[in-house]
Amino acid sequence: AGVYTPQAFVMPAGVVMCVVARAPYDGDGLRVRNLQTGAVFTVRFMSTDAPELRGAFVSATQPGGYAMRDSLRTLVRVGDTVYVDLRPAGRVRVSFGRKLADVYLNNAAHTHLGYETIRRGWAWYRPTQGRVNGDIPLFMAEAHARAQELRLGVFAAPVFPTAPWKWRDRNDYKTGG
Repeated sequence: AGVYTPQAFVMPAGVVMCVVARAPYDGDGLRVRNLQTGAVFTVRFMSTDAPELRGAFVSATQPGGYAMRDSLRTLVRVGDTVYVDLRPAGRVRVSFGRKLADVYLNNAAHTHLGYETIRRGWAWYRPTQGRVNGDIPLFMAEAHARAQELRLGVFAAPVFPTAPWKWRDRNDYKTGG
């Protein structure tokens, strides 16, 4: 048990440096531009599932959706540099039209954005099969349990919140292709 710190991991080889191209729309992803190639793409945080916002894929906003997005916006802004690891499962994977990735802030702590949103109680930890990069899942699972125990973020609500995957099942979720 512990807190995820820069000393707890080594930045994986093959990480791409990007710049945030648009303010976060939701709580578990970013639109980024690769600084080497100029390619713009959207990433979804690996092993992280945040409350849903009404849009193309779901017909209603889940309680906590806007608060989660606003919490992420305090961590990362347009123009910030981030490191994107598109291969945490050993290959590029796509979920909801976004590439699954581990995303780290370009700061002294190399803040892992998926972990940080879970630690703050604004997202659920979702185990992902085939993940190959070290102890990150252990830290995420512990942070999720702690956020629930301390009733942080969405877990502060008087009624225990519905997990996003269950919310999508109940609210006209569309895969978008």
